[in-house]
Amino acid sequence: MIEEYKVRIFKGIREIIFRYVQVDFPIMDTDTVIYDSYKLNIMLSNGLAAVLSDRSDIYNSFLGDLLFFGPSEIHHGRILRQGIHRYIEIFIPTEYFPDFKSYDELFNDKSDTRTNILSPAPKERAVILSIAEKIINTIKGSPDSVSLFSCLIELLKICTCLYENKEKSYMNQNIPPTLQNAVGFIQENFSENIQIVDIADASNCSTSYLSRIFKKYLGRSPYGYLTEYRLFVAEKLLRNQYSVTDAASMSGFCDSSVFIKRFKKSFGTTPLKYKELYK
Repeated sequence: MIEEYKVRIFKGIREIIFRYVQVDFPIMDTDTVIYDSYKLNIMLSNGLAAVLSDRSDIYNSFLGDLLFFGPSEIHHGRILRQGIHRYIEIFIPTEYFPDFKSYDELFNDKSDTRTNILSPAPKERAVILSIAEKIINTIKGSPDSVSLFSCLIELLKICTCLYENKEKSYMNQNIPPTLQNAVGFIQENFSENIQIVDIADASNCSTSYLSRIFKKYLGRSPYGYLTEYRLFVAEKLLRNQYSVTDAASMSGFCDSSVFIKRFKKSFGTTPLKYKELYK
């Protein structure tokens, strides 16, 4: 399913395109597409990556991450996990915001510290996911240009603030086999009561080394990735109208109260309210 809505705010300037994608992907690389607009993505699934053609950078994204590209940053997508993936794409004509230096830097930074991904802290991530749901509901319901443009401005404010305080943590990534094994083990055993030592044993490495490579390549701890993956699975179950209790247990959360707390922290709403959005 791909749904989009075009917003024209200023006469004589191209439309802003808001596109919501929910597609069952195989493991694959997508085609390389050259855009003549700025591109901003809100990632609503784990297991997606962006590959920069000119710099050979690989950005592994997670639920709530932001990806952004200028027209000269040729890239393609990489599907790391088979299944349904969700994300929002926003295409902004380059003639927008010519007098706003911070917006221009976000999309046109040529410095050595350039990065094309932002991984927000939990508070900002919850705000971003809330904005994403508002965009989706607006596109699916009664599209409102002013409301969508307001969402874009709010997103850009968050992006520019985060970008000004960025750390270059994603650089020329060739994912080591140990990390691939660890991620595979998590994705196959997330519903079990696995511990970090179990992941390390399955990957033939120490827990300290496991933590280092997760932080270096994925920007989070092994436990953080495990929790995010469980939340991703739970979110999918809730959209398919499983009960909150079943979604918690089937995704590996032993304690429903802990699940509810972490889900709300990541999605900005309770599991029950989130489920009701998809009735």
